[in-house]
Amino acid sequence: MFSHDPINGAKVYKDFNDYLLNEIIEIQKLYTEVTFDSSKEEIEYKANLLDGEGIDFDFRYLKL
Repeated sequence: MFSHDPINGAKVYKDFNDYLLNEIIEIQKLYTEVTFDSSKEEIEYKANLLDGEGIDFDFRYLKL
């Protein structure tokens, strides 16, 4: 999946399933089913879980 940014068409997820997994994690955070000590820990967790080739991780987490 690519960003909708007209200037930077970055690849942010390898597929729709990874996008959904990210959204599930965000919902779990809202219900405190999963917690992170810092945003760095969250980014590392998601980078390991939602990896892929050619992913622009900086652009993906720009909105965190």
